[in-house]
Amino acid sequence: MMSSCVILQVLFSNLEKLELYRLDELKEIWHHRLPRDSFSNLRILRVEYCGSLLNIIPCHLIQSFKNLKEIKVRTCLNLKHVFDLQGCDTYGEILPKLEILDLYNLKKLKGIIICNNEENDDTRGLFSSFMPMTFQNLKCLSINNCGEKVEEDEVLFGEKVE
Repeated sequence: MMSSCVILQVLFSNLEKLELYRLDELKEIWHHRLPRDSFSNLRILRVEYCGSLLNIIPCHLIQSFKNLKEIKVRTCLNLKHVFDLQGCDTYGEILPKLEILDLYNLKKLKGIIICNNEENDDTRGLFSSFMPMTFQNLKCLSINNCGEKVEEDEVLFGEKVE
């Protein structure tokens, strides 16, 4: 019998596709103590009907997804942001291979990205003007039935120009 606890650290370094479906109580996908190269070959991430999630990829793991090409998120009714970059010290090259971002039926979506300086910002926009990502390889962006009622001062990209 073992007298000490063994902490299992899972890498999933060869995993290319991850689909999460109908996990209503799931609050976060990624544990904050994953090894650095975990999910380094992940190419496709699909998340559907995960009602308790608030974001898909947090700051501490965003640089791990160097090979991610497709993100599809559907019917996650409490999701507020796809990428949570609050607390990131350096941004560097983030999601350099992302080609498809498909968002559907995310009723509480406030934005694609949240950064440090936006926590108390009253102006909402799907893409932040402080966004450190360029999405230079993005080929398909689909946003359908997302967010609450659009207010007069809200914008889709960047900041409102008067």
